[in-house]
Amino acid sequence: MTLRLDNDLLLHAYANGFFPMAESRDAEEVFWFQPEVRAILPLETFHVPRSLAKFMKRMPYRITVDSCFDQVIRQCSTI
Repeated sequence: MTLRLDNDLLLHAYANGFFPMAESRDAEEVFWFQPEVRAILPLETFHVPRSLAKFMKRMPYRITVDSCFDQVIRQCSTI
């Protein structure tokens, strides 16, 4: 059975601690992984240290949340 990985399925899986991963770029099978240990950043209480804020002001980075999901997934598959 072939399972189509669409946005809804991926978001549901991620929300429940699962993520899809193949053994290699050319692999035909995708497996679901659920790591025993997960790192979760509680954004409601996350404090940006002053040194990190200074560093980020000097660097040409832009931080966004929940934007361009389709494009990110497509680009990840080309790496």
